[in-house]
This record gives sequence, C-alpha cells and structure tokens, in this order.
Amino acid sequence: MLNSAIYGLNESLGIGGFERLIVFLEEPKPESSKPSEPTSNNLTVKSTDKQTSSDVEQNQTKAQVSQPAKTPQRSGDQVLGATDPNVSGLPDYFNIQAPLSYSVHPKKNLTIKWEKSAPNFFLYIRDMSNVNMKSIFSAYVGNVNNYTIPANLLTEGHKYGISLYATSGTDRSDPNYKQRSSSNMEQVIYGRSVTIHTLTPPIITSPQNASNLPKADVILKWVKTGWVDNNNLPIVRYKIEVADSTANNPIFYEETPQDSVTIEGSKLISGHSYSVKVTAVIRPYTYEATAIADNTKSTIITFIVK
Repeated sequence: MLNSAIYGLNESLGIGGFERLIVFLEEPKPESSKPSEPTSNNLTVKSTDKQTSSDVEQNQTKAQVSQPAKTPQRSGDQVLGATDPNVSGLPDYFNIQAPLSYSVHPKKNLTIKWEKSAPNFFLYIRDMSNVNMKSIFSAYVGNVNNYTIPANLLTEGHKYGISLYATSGTDRSDPNYKQRSSSNMEQVIYGRSVTIHTLTPPIITSPQNASNLPKADVILKWVKTGWVDNNNLPIVRYKIEVADSTANNPIFYEETPQDSVTIEGSKLISGHSYSVKVTAVIRPYTYEATAIADNTKSTIITFIVK
C-alpha cells in the first residue's frame, strides 16, 4: 500500500517535486524497558520496604541492598562504538554523499558515506521490498563519517530505504537528547533509496557460437534483465559491436535497451569470420561509482558466413 502511494506521488509530482515533499520518516523507537529490580535468593527486594523493630532481632545486622544502575535497556537499536557524551551540539547541516539517490548497487558490501561530525550518528535501513518494510539495520554508529553494511544483510533485487540522523547521544529517554536528520531532500517517506542488482554477462540465444550462416540478415538475440527504475524505465542498455575478423575491420555498432538487433546481410562477406560482442551496461548515473568494475559485463561469440 505504501509503495503504491509513493509511486503515485512520484508520478503526479515528478522526481523533483516528489523530493521536495518532505514527509519525515517516523523515528524508529526502541522498546522501552525498566531496569530490573535487585534480587536476593530469587526474591524481589524493594527499596521502599521498611522493617520494624518487631521484624529484626536484637543485635542482628541488617544487610545492605545495592540499588541497580539506571542504565536504559533497549531491545532493538544497537550501540556500535557510540558513547553518551555530556554534550548536545549537532551540525546545522550534513549531507549523505553515497549512495546516490535511486542508485543501483551489486550484492556486495554497501558503504554509506556522509559529511560533518556529531557526538553520534544513528543509521536506520529498511527493506522496502518486504511487505512489512522491516528494518535490516538499526544502530548508533558513533562519531564516524561512513559505515559499511555487509552483503549478507542485502537481498538480490530488493530496494532499501536509508535514513541517517545526527544525535546528541544514544539515550532517547534523556531530556537533553536531540537529533537532526540529513538535510538531503531525499529524506522523504522512505529516505534515500538503493536497489540491489548484480549484473552478469548477457546470454546470447541466437545465433549459436561458431555457427556457419548464409549471407543474409543476421538477427542477434539475447536475454535482457528487465530491471527498471522508479519511472519504470529500463536501467540496463546493451552495446553491440561486430567486427570482420578476417579483414580486421569493425562493421557494426549499436546501443539499445531491447533484446535484439539486426545485422544487415549487405555488411557481410562470404568466407569471412565475424566476432560479436554484446555488453550489458548499467546507466552510470544510477550505478555507484565505487562499483564501476561491476557496471559492465560482456559476452563474445563468433560466426562464419558461407
């Protein structure tokens, strides 16, 4: 339901208008719990209990009962290298530098980067492809400028929402606790998003490798990914390069988001062999620069014209 609403906003407002609609994500709140009371021999001892002279025998020494430390307990958020300093200053502005908004990343470690410093940063990541949009990471990471999410927390083909907050500490119950979300305009509804797609070499279905073909049009076919962006446009294009190996001469080049092209028979010479290279390319502005080595994958076949 939420994904449908988000898509509807995106369609009606456009990407720029959608990003200016600042609807802040409800802050993830850990479950609160009270410190456990001290026990003695499995019996609860309450600090308010009072003993009368009739309860205590003469000359008997009363045992001292230590009070529990008032340390907040939490069942959800983690505290990773973070502290609770006695300060409340937060940056007026800070910016998420990576990943890019609406970007694509292979299923490998994902590093989130930002600028500025604060006593602590709180990082919250949700799986937007999960029906319950469940959290996969929820932690105070300390006064750092980046954090790496391990690949084993990510699922191939899923989209993730990333929210980042500068905070004054790790205890939300503290009356002096403060936090500020990133000033990125992407901090709307589900935060900055990234989709996990691992590119593989294209599978060419026709012609078969090392085929002997007549001097006629050759229809080259492959299996395309079907991956699309937030506007339902394909994010993978294919570069087709054909060379006459006998004459050492390129004869054909084309780029397309489709799954086939036609090589005209007039470009072919009987008795010559040809090399065909099909390269899948994730569009640079949607793929992370740090993952550029995984941005292109190629397949090469050959054929001979009778």
